[in-house]
Amino acid sequence: MRSDVARSIALVMLMIVSVQMPMFDNAEEPVELKEEPAIEMVAQNPCQGYDACLGLDAGGYNNRNTMCVGSSTAGSCPVANLSSYIDYGSGPTTTTFYGYMDGFSSAGALDDDDVYTMWVPWGYGINVTISWNSSVTMMYGLLGPSGLTSTYSSGYDSFGYGASSGVTMTTLGASVSDTALDIYLDCNGNYCKTSSGYTNDYRMDITTWPSDAGNYGDATTQFGTGLSTWDDGSTYVGMCGQYGAGICEVGPGANNGNDQATKTIAAGESFGLFYNHDNWAYSESTITVTCTSGASWSDSGVPSSDVAGNFATSFTGPDSCTGTTTDILSDGGFEIYWAGLSPAVTGLLSTTLANPSVYTYGVVGASDTTDVFAITIPDGSYANISLDWNANADLDLLVYSDSGLVTLLGSSAGSSNPEIVDLGTTTDTTVYAKVSYYGYYSTDPAAGYKITLNLLPAVFPPCWFQDDGVLANSGVYDGSGAGDAADTWNDNPMNMSATTSFGGMLCDAYDEEDWYSITVPAYHGAYVKLTWDQTVYTDDLRLWLQVDRGYFSPSSVSSATSTGMDGAAVATTNESSIWTASYAGLWGTPTELLINVDTTSLTSDLEFNYTVEYSFYNQSGDYWSGPWDDAGSGTDAGNSSSYITSPVQLVSMNNTYTGYGHDDLDMYDQYQIFVPPSYTMRVQLDAPAGNDVDLYVKTGSGTSYMSTLESSTGYGDKDIWIMPGNGDQNMYIIVLTQVRGGSYDLIVTMVTDDNDPDPSNDCGIGMDASDVMFPGTWGEMTWLNGSTQIDANGDANDTGGSCTAWMDREWDNTDHYAVLVPAGKYMVFNVTWTPQTTSPTSTALRNMDVTIFIFEGPPATSLTYVSQQDSDSGWSNGTTGLWVTNGGWLYIAIGAGSTYSGFEMLDYTMNIEYRPLSELRGGVQDDANSSFDAGSLSSSAIHVNDHVNMTTNATSG
Repeated sequence: MRSDVARSIALVMLMIVSVQMPMFDNAEEPVELKEEPAIEMVAQNPCQGYDACLGLDAGGYNNRNTMCVGSSTAGSCPVANLSSYIDYGSGPTTTTFYGYMDGFSSAGALDDDDVYTMWVPWGYGINVTISWNSSVTMMYGLLGPSGLTSTYSSGYDSFGYGASSGVTMTTLGASVSDTALDIYLDCNGNYCKTSSGYTNDYRMDITTWPSDAGNYGDATTQFGTGLSTWDDGSTYVGMCGQYGAGICEVGPGANNGNDQATKTIAAGESFGLFYNHDNWAYSESTITVTCTSGASWSDSGVPSSDVAGNFATSFTGPDSCTGTTTDILSDGGFEIYWAGLSPAVTGLLSTTLANPSVYTYGVVGASDTTDVFAITIPDGSYANISLDWNANADLDLLVYSDSGLVTLLGSSAGSSNPEIVDLGTTTDTTVYAKVSYYGYYSTDPAAGYKITLNLLPAVFPPCWFQDDGVLANSGVYDGSGAGDAADTWNDNPMNMSATTSFGGMLCDAYDEEDWYSITVPAYHGAYVKLTWDQTVYTDDLRLWLQVDRGYFSPSSVSSATSTGMDGAAVATTNESSIWTASYAGLWGTPTELLINVDTTSLTSDLEFNYTVEYSFYNQSGDYWSGPWDDAGSGTDAGNSSSYITSPVQLVSMNNTYTGYGHDDLDMYDQYQIFVPPSYTMRVQLDAPAGNDVDLYVKTGSGTSYMSTLESSTGYGDKDIWIMPGNGDQNMYIIVLTQVRGGSYDLIVTMVTDDNDPDPSNDCGIGMDASDVMFPGTWGEMTWLNGSTQIDANGDANDTGGSCTAWMDREWDNTDHYAVLVPAGKYMVFNVTWTPQTTSPTSTALRNMDVTIFIFEGPPATSLTYVSQQDSDSGWSNGTTGLWVTNGGWLYIAIGAGSTYSGFEMLDYTMNIEYRPLSELRGGVQDDANSSFDAGSLSSSAIHVNDHVNMTTNATSG
């Protein structure tokens, strides 16, 4: 008998009804019209009421109502976990639930959203169908990975405004085996309020279905077994490389996406047609394939994304098929190609030694007793295959050499779980693995399973044996070490809290990522440094610091990812506000910090060892006692690095000041100082060891945005010289405390020509060597014959010698010297210096250019190279050879490099030695009876009249 009271009670209860149904068979009658036997209205537990018979609201996150009905405490309702109630079988199986929402209330008394979660076992996919008794869109819905916080999160499927009762969300196309899913339902405005005339109850049908190899049900698929060319020898027709990123094979310009070719298929042959496409192909491009047999295929719509390896269809010979691609904008869209086909199988397992283990899931049971997988074993690899399952069932694993399952290679058909088949030395082939359900010894009607291919190398590739996480340079690489650190953030990263220094190994392709964790104490920060050896300058690693805050991916704290780091990288927790921000929930509690080391680019087939060092420092409270007193001002210097903001005024004179900084409480200190006309300034910063304190000198006026004149960043003490010509204005000194804190000393020096860094006595000539590469007059050249340090006057008895000089990328970027070479001599020349790294954390060295020229002039309009060298080793050499043999001069140019990355404040030594030409092959010549070699330029030419003695007139005899 039907009763309104009974109906009202039933609609707020969850009822669990398991039924077998085909996929998408959702033609259910409205909730209130269903007649349910009274016995089914009572849950087995028994049912406690809505939602999900738990007697609680199914969670909620939308900040409008997050409390249980009848509770005054917001956020007191957990997400409803349905995992133990949902049924699974060897076919589609549906479990039905009822739920309730009554919309938003400003008083927080109603229920505006419901969130359910469930764990999906091996081998299954999920459909969720929501029904309600009204013609409007009662709610929005999202089906996605665990952790959804709104219907706008990223998920697998969703519905929104315009959806009608009976709408279905599905995981089809996504691999969800062995993961947790969330179902997020959010009331659409007032459309779930009975007070507004709408229904507030709904029905939720969760259908589980077997998902063999990620497909729906027990479907089989053919896979490509190797490329086959078109008749003209080409592999691909069309092009998608212009916008197809890395998934396309044909680059832009090849055919503009408008292309055609023919494929002849012999009798008995069968080939699959495959295609790649870019993210514009859906609206601009087409594929058409027509065959003489009448067979044909054309694309029927593709997604607006870059996708490779799409299987279109198969063609069987004898036949001749012409494939055509078009693109209306002639910028590419599709690429089509042919490949041989495997037999129809459940799935394909294929991998390389770079990722030696790969697996997929499936389901077998009473109504679907077997699945068959094609398994590719590459050349140079051996393999074993394992089968695991998580039901009370008996599964067997048999491996065959042929798709007809005739020739058995190995089997594991006992009562063990897992079943494992070792294929010995079988290599460079495709085998077929059969998974069977043995009903006699099985209790459960179906079992989800995982089948895994494990490759073993015939010859061990780089990074096969690892010992990550041990002390640097102490790794054992024979298979007995600690192994490889986790490759993903959520795969149990090695915890390195017990040591502050450890090593690891990465390789191109074979191991490109390692993850570690350390526990940072409450109110502390972390400093992390990564170092590695480069074989070439492009061997680059990256350092990332992240934290797990319960989302789909970790939250970034800081990183060091530049390709210019060259062997060393530093990252700290204080580089992001997330570390101390109250919203993040990290500050004031011990926090697990994730350290990720990965590759940018590494030389192939080599192992790269790296070292990670870290330290903690207390970020709570002050690092000094007493009040703020920057530069004796009794106050805190201005707190901005961008705008002029309450700077402490300094006196325009030489002085040393003490200030105080803190990477959390006082990151910025700003000082103002007037630099008089004809003066410039030097600023030095002395900070405690281990502190990262940056120093800037800027200009500006009023409260304007400041412009940077000079800066020095990173760890260590700082020393800034302001270039001449910047006086007669206010300058602003900014001290930025990045890591740690405490007192620092600021040393200010007013600078004139008398105390600037340039000694202006290069090589003992009493002045700065010329900066002019193409001198217009003799006066623009500086000559070494005036040196007080070497003997280079052009005399026959000159001995050369050693002299010292100075250069700097800003103050004195190049030095040019004119040097005399005596007749009958040549010059051996070298320059030495102490190598400099490009930055405090880099191992890359700065490069010096050392060149010797000759030219006619001045004025010099062109230069001829005699010797050209560049080096970063601290030593460069050259020789004049036979360029100046009968006396003359040469022009030496020494360059400090770029004004941004060249040498800073560098002393170098120049060594000159004059040696007899007789040491050189062809050095002693007698051109025109001169006893010398005729010169290479007109300035060193032999004047024949000076050396030829004419005794006979050619006309008189």
